Amino acid sequence: TEFAIPKKEIDEYVDALLEGGLETALQRVVAHYTPKRDKVEAELRELAKKAPVMFMVPVQLQDHKGRPIAQIGSLEDDLDGRVVYQISQNMKFEDIFLRQVMNALVDRYALDAAKLLQYLYKSPVFENSKRGILQRGLQSYFAGDALCALHLLIPQIEDAVRNLVELVGGTVLKLGRGGGLHLRTLDELLRDEQVKRVLGEDVSLYLRVLLTDQRGINLRNNVCHGISPEKSFNIALADRVIHAILILAQVRKKVEN
Repeated sequence: TEFAIPKKEIDEYVDALLEGGLETALQRVVAHYTPKRDKVEAELRELAKKAPVMFMVPVQLQDHKGRPIAQIGSLEDDLDGRVVYQISQNMKFEDIFLRQVMNALVDRYALDAAKLLQYLYKSPVFENSKRGILQRGLQSYFAGDALCALHLLIPQIEDAVRNLVELVGGTVLKLGRGGGLHLRTLDELLRDEQVKRVLGEDVSLYLRVLLTDQRGINLRNNVCHGISPEKSFNIALADRVIHAILILAQVRKKVEN
């Protein structure tokens, strides 16, 4: 379905998000593009009233080669699966607007890799030893090289989440086969109760949909396991990765008086 949105409405939408200075604008963008589970559930129930059959029939998801990768049940039997799937669908629609917002941040505040890197390192979740990697990833992003940016930045999201777990006193290791210790997976870390307490349930869910859930975008696994075809490395996904990094940048050390 094609539809038109007047440029004036887009400009007003972007202006409302970006007013108040760069840091305020970044915080507002983080909040605005993070889905809220309760709203998604309400949306699903409204959609089910209009098209009940769609929400009774299971959905099978396939990868780019036609291989089945996930099964989503009916709304009644598999609410979690339907929520994940709906969030991923909503994200694809919102990406049009997020792209406009990211372009406007560059135009209005001269946002570039150096400025964004400086902002990120106000948070303790980003290690100084990884600064050069983040810098190269951000430079690729602002140059429009989504393929390079995604490969560099996605592992740094995982590293930042591990750092967050350790900062709040959690463990990033688990017992593996053969008696050794393995790092917990990103999905396990995002389900950690301490992470949920710091980031919030909605953020934890959103990051799983984006990065680790086969019913959602599953970006981390698809990229890091070499599953994604070249054409899938687009700027919309890079925008979402930047958004995820900005979410983690909101974590700050509490200053005791």
